[in-house]
Amino acid sequence: MDQNQNLNVLIVERSKSNFNKLKHHLDSISDFNLKLFPAYSQEEAISIFHREAMDVCFLCTELTNGIGEDFLGQLQKKIRHTAIILICNDFPNEEFWEKENINEYVLRKNFSTSVLSNAIRHAIEHNDINLQLKAQEEKYSKLFYSSLEATFTINEHFKVLECNQSFRELFGIKNLEEFDFKDVFKNESEEEIFEHLSSPKERRAKKVKITNSKGDDIIAYLSLSPVRAEIDETEFIGVIHDVTDLEKAQLKLAENDKLQMIHRMARIIGHEIRNPLTNIFLAAEELKQECEGDEDSMEMLEMIHRGSSRISSLIDNFLKNARTDEPIKEMYPIEQSVAEAIDSCSDRITLKQINFTSKGLDSETKLLIDNQKIVIAFTNILINAIEALECREDPQLCISVSTTPKHVRVAIEDNGVGMSDEMRKNLFTPFFSSKQGGLGLGMSNTFSILRAHDALVDVKSELDVGTRFIIELPM
Repeated sequence: MDQNQNLNVLIVERSKSNFNKLKHHLDSISDFNLKLFPAYSQEEAISIFHREAMDVCFLCTELTNGIGEDFLGQLQKKIRHTAIILICNDFPNEEFWEKENINEYVLRKNFSTSVLSNAIRHAIEHNDINLQLKAQEEKYSKLFYSSLEATFTINEHFKVLECNQSFRELFGIKNLEEFDFKDVFKNESEEEIFEHLSSPKERRAKKVKITNSKGDDIIAYLSLSPVRAEIDETEFIGVIHDVTDLEKAQLKLAENDKLQMIHRMARIIGHEIRNPLTNIFLAAEELKQECEGDEDSMEMLEMIHRGSSRISSLIDNFLKNARTDEPIKEMYPIEQSVAEAIDSCSDRITLKQINFTSKGLDSETKLLIDNQKIVIAFTNILINAIEALECREDPQLCISVSTTPKHVRVAIEDNGVGMSDEMRKNLFTPFFSSKQGGLGLGMSNTFSILRAHDALVDVKSELDVGTRFIIELPM
């Protein structure tokens, strides 16, 4: 603090004699250049505050409700840069120390030049610290409430105490008191998450799956940090960073890399196998001429021919599946595509006596698609579902179409035999099949078609419960 600093000092006293006693000591202070302003009532003091900027205010508690709360409350921001010193007849109670606007106190009986000089110095220093803390608090409060990330504070019982608008929008919160944070977590208990994040040794974000206000599953990173520890409990500040789109994009890139590898492998296999296979065909034809009349030899040559033809057919199917033909897209109602796929499977559905329902087909949402290929993809999924229902006493199959601001969602759900995790993970892999004699190319081709339309595909399945395909096509 600068020596001989110029300070405006307001003295709010109950009488002129009290003011003069205080003025006598203040005039003797050499550390500051003080300009004194007397006031003998709250109203007069407030009027001076509105006219002049005050650096220090001596406030007699006898003119207030004991700690100056009524007086200070009327001035609000006017006193923000003013150091407030209470003039007391006795030591102030604990309530005094809880008032952030009050910086110091002096006992009337202890008035002296040195006491008042120290009181002014301490009050100004204390007020400067308070201003810095308030500035930081406002800065971080602004960051908290204006952040695009969902930000919140919770206690040890996972009760949300405060949150920003992004958090409210994510979970559709209207009344924070009625919101239960525990209900949004999928597959993990809040105790496990809290234990992981609140441990000092585990100060990092945790990847979690949560449900938003629309019922959609979201992949996010959740981080918690302690911000205030009371005697009974600790509060934590948390941030939810939604990485759903990023995760889907990374998954799509990984799957595209996998498909590209399969395409390269298909071309190599096609070339390396077709050449010797052609030689086998030609050699077999030559041998047929030489072995004409030898029934045993001719039978063996026919086996070679049939086996070679089978290999050639497999290669043709593999190459056909591996081709990355660009879809011929045009604006077409996706509901009509779904209806065409249903129509192509209607005989099977009727024959198997399946309880079939459809939803959302009355609308007309036009997307840029290759209708012929999309119908093939939906048909393949429906056929898979129908085949999974063969052993069910009450077979049920449902297909629905719904829209979001960014996507059209087609869901195909059955109560069939379901799939193991291994089957589900390899469902779209070429030549992987759980069917006897199946080539494993139908679903691989389906996936290629959907990926060519920038669709996101999610498959949920449980053995003996059923399977649900969710296809999201961009608007």
